[in-house]
Amino acid sequence: MSRIGWTKSRAGVDMGIRIGGGLLLAAVVGAPAFAQTAYGPGGMLVHPGALVREKGNWDVGLSWLKQTRSGKTSEWTPLSVAGGVTDRLEIGAQVIRRRAGSVDSESGGLFARWRLRDAGEKSPALALVASHVAGPIGLSSLSLASTWKPTGLPKGTLVHAGLQGAVRTDGPV
Repeated sequence: MSRIGWTKSRAGVDMGIRIGGGLLLAAVVGAPAFAQTAYGPGGMLVHPGALVREKGNWDVGLSWLKQTRSGKTSEWTPLSVAGGVTDRLEIGAQVIRRRAGSVDSESGGLFARWRLRDAGEKSPALALVASHVAGPIGLSSLSLASTWKPTGLPKGTLVHAGLQGAVRTDGPV
């Protein structure tokens, strides 16, 4: 028995199903979020990625974000340092300055990322990422992050996705 007319490779169909399913899940489950949940070189600014620095590599990160919600504007300036302790474990520390109206405050915390699986040609890297910030900004988060380096797209293109739970004690600003 032959499959006449079946010309697409099974791998291509599987990838299309994965991407389509992921986009559908994001559209159905996704809800607007108004709190920053990871800072600095721990990944992307708001949501962490799964790539971990090699052992002995350390970086300093400085960024700035302006957020307007319900007519109120706040500015966030996270400064962080992160490095690879092993080829699977990355740790870091951060100081976050927040300016909201006439209030100017600083908070600090720690974050860590443990790579669970390396990226393959057709599969993403997976990591467990934890972050805790104390002070006027009270925030703890735990994420399962994935980062995929797709072939066939421009060099350096990364796709991030994941699940995240966060507790914020200072309320959204």
